[in-house]
Amino acid sequence: MKNLNSWGKFAGIYPRMSWCRMMCDSGAGEEKIMAPIVSANKPRTADLPRVLVVEDEPALVELVRDVVGPQIDCQLVFAGDIQEARTIIENQSVDLLVTDLHLPDGDGMTLLGSLRDKIPAAGAIVITGKPSVSAAVTALRAGAADFLPKPFSVSHLVERVNKALERQKLAAKTEKRLDRLRDAVRRLNHSRRMVSKKVDLLCNDLVSGLRRPRQTIRRRAPSGSIPKTAGRGERS
Repeated sequence: MKNLNSWGKFAGIYPRMSWCRMMCDSGAGEEKIMAPIVSANKPRTADLPRVLVVEDEPALVELVRDVVGPQIDCQLVFAGDIQEARTIIENQSVDLLVTDLHLPDGDGMTLLGSLRDKIPAAGAIVITGKPSVSAAVTALRAGAADFLPKPFSVSHLVERVNKALERQKLAAKTEKRLDRLRDAVRRLNHSRRMVSKKVDLLCNDLVSGLRRPRQTIRRRAPSGSIPKTAGRGERS
């Protein structure tokens, strides 16, 4: 809890309670537990974007889960190292990757390549406690949508994640349109090839049909019996 308090000090927000307690003034002084109000228009969990958080600091993981999670409509998935994160990327759908730069089993930047190969439309945010210009440039060149140095406030993190999800949503829509366009072009090319083949077959059949009567006439007619067409200068 000490680590969490240190995060809460700079964040300005502490984890919220999932249940609200109110004291009753009826004399008995007993507690009443009120369930939180759930909006009827809240999107289904299956429709929410999936955010993979790769972080080995328990305090930061707890902060993201308990404070950032309720403020963003998304599914949070956590991994403590690169290997676990790669397994999730390979087997699950991920819309946004939030990864620490320094992880127990290597450089978190290596996850950007795996993410881009598996899910090209997914976004990425790189977090580091030792920010530098070269590291930021490398992260952006590798495909990261943002570079976030520690320490940061909760509002700052929420803002960055929301913007990254908006960019990812737009990129996903564009990618879907491009996929539909590619599919239409493939079907058009296939149809064009089929029509071209049918036209070639029809032309071949037509040429063969025109040649066949002439060959038949020449085989049946005696030599020299086929009259020649009179020219314009010849008299009748």
